[in-house]
Amino acid sequence: MKKFLIVVIVGIVLIGTGFFIGRHSYMKGNIAAIDIVNQSGRSIMTATVNHEKGSAIAANIKKNRSQRVRFFTHGPNRYSLKITFDNNQTIYSAADRDIRNGEAIREIVSDSTMTAKKE
Repeated sequence: MKKFLIVVIVGIVLIGTGFFIGRHSYMKGNIAAIDIVNQSGRSIMTATVNHEKGSAIAANIKKNRSQRVRFFTHGPNRYSLKITFDNNQTIYSAADRDIRNGEAIREIVSDSTMTAKKE
């Protein structure tokens, strides 16, 4: 009986560990990332990434600094970017951009434009 109980406990631990590792790997593979690189002459108050499943916000990005925004996505997704500078000037990405799970894209922000580069 003792042997049976030990086998059951070991089995539960192994199944739980497998579930945790599998879920972690699944979640990690479904993250998209956007690096917002501030190459403008001003600080960015807010950078809002609007994507098909919601939005993500980065705040207080100083000149010549960057900040990474991550969000969950399953397969292909599209996003747009809205930047508000510290003088309340707002610029928008020209069009929706494509991103897939596991990808990272650099959005280089100048005073009046944004340029996307896949990493």
